[in-house]
Amino acid sequence: MNDAVYKNECLTVMRQIFKQSPSEMFRIHHHSAYDMFQDRFHLFVNIGGTLFGEDDYTLIQAIGKSFGDKYWYIVEDETCEQDVDVAFKLRFPIDISWQELISGGCISDVVFNMFHNNYYVFGDSGCWGRWSDCENSWCDYELFGYIKDNEFVQKYKAWGAKSAKQWADYCNSEDFPQALSRLLNTIVEKE
Repeated sequence: MNDAVYKNECLTVMRQIFKQSPSEMFRIHHHSAYDMFQDRFHLFVNIGGTLFGEDDYTLIQAIGKSFGDKYWYIVEDETCEQDVDVAFKLRFPIDISWQELISGGCISDVVFNMFHNNYYVFGDSGCWGRWSDCENSWCDYELFGYIKDNEFVQKYKAWGAKSAKQWADYCNSEDFPQALSRLLNTIVEKE
């Protein structure tokens, strides 16, 4: 995405969803999970690995479509890079297939398949957003915020709850950030 699209479209929507910007450092061990999203958003957390796998991509795509998105954005947290100009800022149609998305060779590998860096993922509706933290010492996780519950959000939450159960012992240890542990326990208890 070029700078004009980033500044005039992407950043405008991003500020409607997230309190933090790509140039501000957010770390779950220093902040509450609720410090990431604007106050009107409901949150849940998923334990993850890479930015997307085909299953979660398909689920998030359905969420975006349910909110009427035409595009979704992926913006790398600038604090992950020494030079902020190299941080990824991507925009693509909400209906792009998984196969098309991962067909970008080494760029697709760097963005979607590697266990590093942090990303904001959100749709142009401003109704949902995802903070993917893949650069910490505990485990990779995401915070997912949404303004209105629907069947697709519930499917995604249930998909993530399965992972949360697998990580329950580790996530309740004293080494794990308590803000994240509380969110995970909320999901697991409701299942």
